[in-house]
Amino acid sequence: MDRCLQERHDGHNDPDGERVGLHDRQPRPGRQPGCDRGYDTGFERDRKYLQSVTIKAFLDSSDTRVRDAVMMTTTAKVVAQPDALIKESGAPDAEYQINDTYQPTPTGGQILQRKVQRNKTVAFSVKVENDGNTDRGFVLKLQVTTETGWTVVYKSGTTDVTSSITQSGGYPTKTLSPREAETITVEMTPSARLSNGSTKSVTVNAFLDSSDSAVRDSVKAIGEVTGASPPTIASITPNEGANNQAVDITNLSGGGFQPGAAVKLKKEGQSDINATEVKVILSTKITCKFDLQGKATGLWNVAVVNPDEQDGYLLNGFTVNPPPPPTVQFTLASQSSPVESGDLTITAQLSAVSAQNVTVPYSISGTATENVDYTITASPITIPAGRTTGTITITIKEDTVDETDETVIVTMGDPTNATKGATTVHTATIADDDGSPSPTHDVALTAFSASPTTVSRGQRVTFSYTVKNNETVTETNLTFRLTYNGQPVGQPKPIASLGTGQQTSGTIRIKVPRRQKTGDYLITGAVSTVPGETNTANNSQTVKVTVK
Repeated sequence: MDRCLQERHDGHNDPDGERVGLHDRQPRPGRQPGCDRGYDTGFERDRKYLQSVTIKAFLDSSDTRVRDAVMMTTTAKVVAQPDALIKESGAPDAEYQINDTYQPTPTGGQILQRKVQRNKTVAFSVKVENDGNTDRGFVLKLQVTTETGWTVVYKSGTTDVTSSITQSGGYPTKTLSPREAETITVEMTPSARLSNGSTKSVTVNAFLDSSDSAVRDSVKAIGEVTGASPPTIASITPNEGANNQAVDITNLSGGGFQPGAAVKLKKEGQSDINATEVKVILSTKITCKFDLQGKATGLWNVAVVNPDEQDGYLLNGFTVNPPPPPTVQFTLASQSSPVESGDLTITAQLSAVSAQNVTVPYSISGTATENVDYTITASPITIPAGRTTGTITITIKEDTVDETDETVIVTMGDPTNATKGATTVHTATIADDDGSPSPTHDVALTAFSASPTTVSRGQRVTFSYTVKNNETVTETNLTFRLTYNGQPVGQPKPIASLGTGQQTSGTIRIKVPRRQKTGDYLITGAVSTVPGETNTANNSQTVKVTVK
C-alpha cells in the first residue's frame, strides 16, 4: 500500500467494512497533501447520474486555506415512465383519475365515454405526464376503431398534430421535466347520418420512444351519438356556504337540464358533495341542498349530470367557507334584586360552541356607585373554548340608608373571536329595602344685617335677611319679624312656602322716631318656628344699631 493510501486508510473500520481515518486533514476529499491522485469511490467512473456535496472547514471567516473537507456523493437509478390521464375538455382537472397508475390496456378511470350530438364536437383532454426522474420526451401512438362517419382531430394546444400522431411512428411529445406534462386534445365529431347510440373509440398509447414495443400507459376516449344537448350551467344562487351547515340552493340556472339530473360539487383531492332534494323545476332551473358539514374550504366546481350521462360544469362556481364566528349576547336585558343584598348574575351566551376562547369586555354606568353600592366581576370575562356561556356577578353591598332604587348598566364592548348579538346592554336594578325615616324640620335665619348701623333720629334703617329650609319637608306659613326687648319693631314679613333646601331673602325698612333716645339698640330678627322643629337656635340673629 503506497503512502497516500496508508494515510487515507489509517483509522478504524466503519460498519460497512470501510476504514475511516479519525485524524485525517484533507484540503480536498480523497486526496492527501503531496499526493498526485484522489481515491476512486466507484461512482466517479460514470458521473452522468452523480450528485455530490462537498463541505469544507476553515479556521474562521477570513481563512482562505481549506483545513479539511468531506464529500458526499449519491447516485440514482434512472426511471423513465409516462403517465396518461383523461378527462372531458372543459371539465376541472379534478376529473383526471387514476394518477400514477400505469395500464397497457385501459380500464376503469382510464376509459371515458361521452355523448355528443350529430355535427357537434366532444373533446377529450389526454394528459401525458413525465413520472420519471430525468428530462425526456415520449411517443404517443393510436388505436382507432374503424367506424365511419366520424371526424377525429388531434391537437397539442392549438396546433393540429393529426398528421403526425396518426402515422405509424407516432407523435413525439416535447421534452418534459419530471412531473411536467403535455396535453393532447382529441376532438370527435359524428356526422348527421349516424344514428343514436353509434360509438367510436380512440386509444392513446404512450411509449418511451418510437422503437419501444411495450405500452407504458394508455387511455381510451369513446364518443357516443345522442339527440340531446349536454347541460350547461350559468350561475348558482347562493354561491357560497359555511362548512358547518347545509345550504339550500334556490336557483341553479342554465340549460338542458333533464328530469332526474344529479347535481354535485367537485374539488380535486376531495370526495364529491352530492346534492339532495334535487328538483328540476324547468330545463333552465334546478333547486337542491348541499350538506357542507366538515367539507374542505375553498373553490368547488359545480356539476350537473343528466340521466343520459352528459354533464356540464361551472368551474370554481361555489365557495365553501370556514364557519363564521359565533355571536354573543346577554340572555336578559334587565333584572332587579328583591332586596338590597345578595348577588345578581348577568349571563353572556354564544350562539354556537367555539373552538377558541371568546373574551367579552364591558363598561359600567348607572346611578349606583361601584365599591359603595356594589362590586362587580372585572372586565373582560372569558367564555372558554367548548363552552357557550360566561357570567358577570354583581354583589350588592347592603346599607341602612333610605334611598331610591339604583341601577347598574352593563354595556358590552367588542368581543374577540365572536361578534355582538342583539342584546348587548343589561340594566340591573338594586332595590332599596330601608324604611323611610320620620321627617325632620329645620328652618334657619342664615343671614341678618342692618344698614346703616349708626343713624340719626328721623333716618331710616334697612334690615336684610335670608331664611332657608334645611330639611326635606316643605314648610309653609312662615313669618319673619323684628323685635327689640321682646317688643315688635315694624310689620312682620310673611313667607308663604319654602321647599326642600330652598331659601328666600327680603328687607324691612324702619324709620327712627325723632324723639328716639340716643344710644345702642340690639335688634333681633327671627323666623317663626314650625311644628316638630328641634333646632330653634338658628331661627334668630341680633344686630346692633346706634342712634346718635
